[in-house]
Amino acid sequence: AAAAAKDIVIAQVAPFSGVQASAGMSYAAGLRLAFAAVNAAGGINGNQIRLVTADDAYKPDETVRLAKEIIAKESPVALAATVGTANADALIKANVLADNGIALVGPSSGASSVIGKPGVFVTKASYADEVNQLLTTLSSMGLSRVAVVYQDDGYGKDLLDAAVALAPKYKVELVARAPYDRITGDIAPAV
Repeated sequence: AAAAAKDIVIAQVAPFSGVQASAGMSYAAGLRLAFAAVNAAGGINGNQIRLVTADDAYKPDETVRLAKEIIAKESPVALAATVGTANADALIKANVLADNGIALVGPSSGASSVIGKPGVFVTKASYADEVNQLLTTLSSMGLSRVAVVYQDDGYGKDLLDAAVALAPKYKVELVARAPYDRITGDIAPAV
């Protein structure tokens, strides 16, 4: 069995530089920690789990390019912990998952464009669920006028759509809506 053992590769294409670097690095650290525990206990049927990472700098086109490269070179059994709705959307739209028969596990997106797509296994609440909870909390605090600053991409627009749809239920008025650039993260103009 030991001679036949081989690595089980999981690939993570995420930002390790740029505005979302801390998210990519945090997810990678969590994956490594979990895999180290499994490997220390003998792995999976004697096979060790190995994480292969690539830095997409939070750019969707790089997510697609690097995922294709890693799949061709490393033959991972799954992609894991991508960061960004636009990045997960890009993998789905480019058919990277379907064309390679590979799953995306735990993308950091709760967008409706990602949840329920073939081969995608989301491990977080939907953005609509998160907005619902936020509005529940604001309403319970007696706050009824809210300004929304949102990231100018699918993620932010999904959150804004949820806020627009759910605000009347809580008698919350959205008094202002302003987008900010997803790459720079500069919210000053929007604020």
